[in-house]
Amino acid sequence: MPMRVGGRVLGVMQVQSYRLDAYTQADMDLLSGLANVAAVAVQNARLLAQTEAHTRQLQYLLDEIPVGVVLLDMACHLQLSNKQAKVYLPLLLDGAADDEVMALGQRPLPELLQPPESGLWHELTCNGRYFSLISRKITFLNNQNGWMLVIQEITEIKEIQNHLQEQDRLAAVGQLAAGIAHDFNNILAVILLYAQLLGNNPQLNKKQKIYLSTIVSQSNRASSLIQQILDFSRRSILERQALNLKPYLKEIIQFMQRTLPENIDITITTHTVWGDDFTIFADPTRIQQLVMNLCLNGRDAMPDGGQLVIHLSQVEIAAEEKSPLPDMGNGRWVQLTISDTGQGIPANILPHIFDPFFTTKSAGKGNGLGLAQVYGIVKQHDGAITVHSELEHGTTFDIYFPVYQQQAVLTPQSQADGLPLGQNEQILVVEDNASLAETLVNTLESLRYRPVVAKNGREALAILNNKPHEFALILSDIIMPEMDGIALFEEILARQITVPFVPMTGYTLDQTVADLRQRGAEMVLQKPINLKDLAVTLSTVIQKQSASSEQNRDFA
Repeated sequence: MPMRVGGRVLGVMQVQSYRLDAYTQADMDLLSGLANVAAVAVQNARLLAQTEAHTRQLQYLLDEIPVGVVLLDMACHLQLSNKQAKVYLPLLLDGAADDEVMALGQRPLPELLQPPESGLWHELTCNGRYFSLISRKITFLNNQNGWMLVIQEITEIKEIQNHLQEQDRLAAVGQLAAGIAHDFNNILAVILLYAQLLGNNPQLNKKQKIYLSTIVSQSNRASSLIQQILDFSRRSILERQALNLKPYLKEIIQFMQRTLPENIDITITTHTVWGDDFTIFADPTRIQQLVMNLCLNGRDAMPDGGQLVIHLSQVEIAAEEKSPLPDMGNGRWVQLTISDTGQGIPANILPHIFDPFFTTKSAGKGNGLGLAQVYGIVKQHDGAITVHSELEHGTTFDIYFPVYQQQAVLTPQSQADGLPLGQNEQILVVEDNASLAETLVNTLESLRYRPVVAKNGREALAILNNKPHEFALILSDIIMPEMDGIALFEEILARQITVPFVPMTGYTLDQTVADLRQRGAEMVLQKPINLKDLAVTLSTVIQKQSASSEQNRDFA
């Protein structure tokens, strides 16, 4: 009997008997009906096999998609989910049964099925992890309507965004702070230089000397606060050199042990990967300030005593490896970890600890610049910093510095005590601040130099055009109207004027100073200028120029 479905023959059903004419017409009709029923069963089996194969193929394709895909019917019953969705759903359902989805990430599902108020994706938060979700109404193959949800974890993206936003915010605050610091430095330079000049007067009585000493002391304290602001804003002038952190930290710890209370135990440990070398390219003074700030911060967090642990380790990040922080590239890094066992930092305060002037300490106990200064020092050294804290369990700061690959550079030698005096040499002073220019003139005259003043780069060039060889040195501010110090220096080089150029600045970018030095500028004076630093710098540069001139004459 032919096995037919819809007029199409799928096969035949064969029934045999040894007797002739064994089957009646009724039997034949029954067998025909049975053959057709069997044909339907065979077709259904084939269709089922095809459907199962398509389902397996669809499930395989869905499982390969790196985001979560969920299919729901109109009653919000779960119909299908891929491998990634099976990971996300238990978190977002928060223990609820997944056969009927009522909410995800503690947000009602009907709300998530509507377009978000802004953007294309809804944002979900669950146990500190971030997810984005988009929903679309679809029609299944059986012509039934339903919903497709696409879920993606964006925790890492969110962390990177937050990190970059925090950096941009701190950079904007730093730029504002640097401008204020520049103005204060000019004011302090006038106060400090005049106070130091008066202090050298032998006719002062004891009380007058005490008064002047207080002015100098308080000016230096104000200068220290400005230095903290400049460190935060990444405008400090760095004296970078090859610095092996391991022996240097031991020196700092020896000093810190004399200043920390006896109930605080401070230790240093190391972990090596490629050898006992922890060399970075850094300014030793700024690194010392960084370590001291974090140690003192740890001390304040442990009023009843505790442990302060400084750990050095070597970290190598491969090309395909994820870095600990978004702003860290591949390669070798030196990791400096400073941990305390103190009170910890509350979660709501932690995002603000690097903000300048932010402090939870009582009045007189802190100015809110210590950690901001640490942040700026790390960034100016091309490093990265992160902090982890737990209440009543302590705080850990992890700092990463790029490994310095070159040979050690020379360390500037310290100058001897005393004030070296000039020999009536003429110095061109380029300074737009009238009060500071007048102060510099009086100071230079007291040091036995003959100053000539220009209030910007254009005036300086006009003076140099007439008599360039009459000047032993050019002392110039960097930030000025009309023509600044950098443009002046470039023009001096272009005109082949060989007078030594000494820049002075309240703040500048480290790269700017490095470029100036590389192109021949002499020692940089940072405002507020100290009388001794000014005297030593002028004497050193002029003597160097004189020795060079003598050598050139000998070869001539």
